[in-house]
Amino acid sequence: MHELTGLDIRAISIDELIADVPTRVVVVATNSGTDIHGNPWRMTVLELVDVANGKITKKRSFYQDTALLRDIALEREAALAQKAGEA
Repeated sequence: MHELTGLDIRAISIDELIADVPTRVVVVATNSGTDIHGNPWRMTVLELVDVANGKITKKRSFYQDTALLRDIALEREAALAQKAGEA
């Protein structure tokens, strides 16, 4: 996903951590990257993380705009396929 959406994992910021119970944490983060044309995108992601014995056992991510990520990924995937076909 990182390659297809242009996500810059170095730019992820954790905005808030909320402990629901000792075994569940809610993470509110801001993700950002660029599309194939270099246009920046930015969105909030909510992640529900289950923890057992100090280890993450399950993680579910909820993106603010999944349609935007889909469009960026499809466009980048098509460009990568075209580039591979030229090689």
